[in-house]
Amino acid sequence: MIYRDNKQNRYLRGVTFFALSLIGIFSLFVALLKIDASYALLARIVHAATSFNSDPLDFPTVRVSNYTEHPDSTEDWATSTTAKPGDVISFTIYYHNTGSEDAQNVKLSLSVPANDGMLIIGSGTLWTDNAPVVSGQASVLLSETQHLTYIAGSARWYPNQTQTNPTPFPFGQTGDEFVTPQGINIGIIPPGWTLQGSVVVRFQVSQAAPPPVPLLPSVDLKANNSDGPLAIAPGEVLTLSWSSSYAAQCAFGDPINSSVGLSGQTAYSSGYPAYPIAGTSTVYTITCSNDQGTSASDSVQVSFSSPSVDITANNLQGPVTLAPSQPFTLEWTSSGVIRPCNLDIDGFGSSGIEPVGNTSPIYPGHPFYPAVGQSKTFTFSCATAGGATVSDAVVVSVLVPPITLTAQAQSCRGVAFSWYYDVTRARTFKILRDGVLIATQNATFGNNFFFDGSLNPNTVYRYQVIGNDGSTDFVSSNTETVTTPTCPPSVVPPVVPTVTAATGSQCGGSINLSWNVVSGATFYKIFRDGGASPIFVGNVNTFLDVGLSPGSFHNYQVVASNSAGNSPRSNQAAAVASKRLRRSTGFSYFNDFS
Repeated sequence: MIYRDNKQNRYLRGVTFFALSLIGIFSLFVALLKIDASYALLARIVHAATSFNSDPLDFPTVRVSNYTEHPDSTEDWATSTTAKPGDVISFTIYYHNTGSEDAQNVKLSLSVPANDGMLIIGSGTLWTDNAPVVSGQASVLLSETQHLTYIAGSARWYPNQTQTNPTPFPFGQTGDEFVTPQGINIGIIPPGWTLQGSVVVRFQVSQAAPPPVPLLPSVDLKANNSDGPLAIAPGEVLTLSWSSSYAAQCAFGDPINSSVGLSGQTAYSSGYPAYPIAGTSTVYTITCSNDQGTSASDSVQVSFSSPSVDITANNLQGPVTLAPSQPFTLEWTSSGVIRPCNLDIDGFGSSGIEPVGNTSPIYPGHPFYPAVGQSKTFTFSCATAGGATVSDAVVVSVLVPPITLTAQAQSCRGVAFSWYYDVTRARTFKILRDGVLIATQNATFGNNFFFDGSLNPNTVYRYQVIGNDGSTDFVSSNTETVTTPTCPPSVVPPVVPTVTAATGSQCGGSINLSWNVVSGATFYKIFRDGGASPIFVGNVNTFLDVGLSPGSFHNYQVVASNSAGNSPRSNQAAAVASKRLRRSTGFSYFNDFS
């Protein structure tokens, strides 16, 4: 049949073409709507001008280097490298914005498989909010089956063409995010060569599980529980003990020459053929082997020793002289003796002492501590196998210092102390706290007190007094250690007291002082003639000041104190020191008021 192209056919073809065109346009529109449903994807299409690593001069996105062979190298980088067990491998992702707009939220992620193999391929990805994804790979050819282990904290960021000085990641990241699927965000990267950079991370080449190690035999031999060399006293029992592992049979060589069990012990007494010979050393050897013919041996040397003991004080043979309050420690050793031993202190013995030992530090007040100016003798003795006794002694003495210092915490913030001295050469006394000079006082009668206030509570202080003859520090006291107590939280400094003074009833230069009891005060300090240091510190409210020049005039002030502090100084109370008593004719006495 011949197809005719009449007007009706042409009309139908036109209508059909128009309808198909409308359907095609509609389908295309629907497809575009589906494709562009995501605004982020549309943004990538709109910003197609932003891209990474598209310049012919750019490095590959992912590169690798053997850090062990090329440490800190900026040139030995490629898309593949070789490595052996123990090597450190560096991977890097390179970035360069080759577009014309800033790249937003640039993220980089590196993935390295953890499985064992001889070819490990690392894959890297770079993506942003407004640029196409860029990826790459680099490989490590291993000398044997191994795997790569990530070195935590090794990630470093080198922005802006830097190669040797890394920059901290911009949002406080540790860098470990780089090896996660989420990647690490390095922020906004503008276009341009000067802003290119990289993130570098390191991995350790770790060898796969090694083949099982053959279990080799081992043996351990001891003599009297010692690895030796061991010295025993004549007649002392010798016990050999042994234990082995992964062995099938064990045997002793000379002088025992006998097969034994895989573990055990045996004792030898004097007269037994395998017992050591006096004047010589004997070596005992045991050998254990497995069924494959592999063996292991151990030996111990045993000899005789002359019984001996030694005792020291502070590691000194003695006699040992201590300063007052200085602690000491006794140490003792022995050889070739029979336990236990004895420790004798001036005739009073203590038995059951181990042949080797020591005491804890011995301080004043302990029964072993000598009194000041005296000594004690410490004797350490042990019995021998033959029934004899060997002993050694050390003498410990405590000096009487020319200046004897005593100190006591009066409050949480104050320490009062005094000293007794038997030196006439001294002109002044220097007072030291923790080795630092805090005051100097004239070496006059009765001027041997001092109060150190304004201290910290619950603190250890060390005081010492040094005598000076006007030009030289020639003598020093013992050192006194004082710990201030903790201050009660509710205590407040006391109020100011009121003091009165009157001529003392005791003849020869005395003045009576009294003051009211102040609530909350735990002690009082008396100051004479405006002095900086108190002449008396105590918890009473009366005081007799003696040793004054008869008829001399003096002013006094009192300060009330407690753990919280001091009151202001009181009123000034004045009085005249009592006159000396003169003898008149006959047997009567009268006061000298002239």
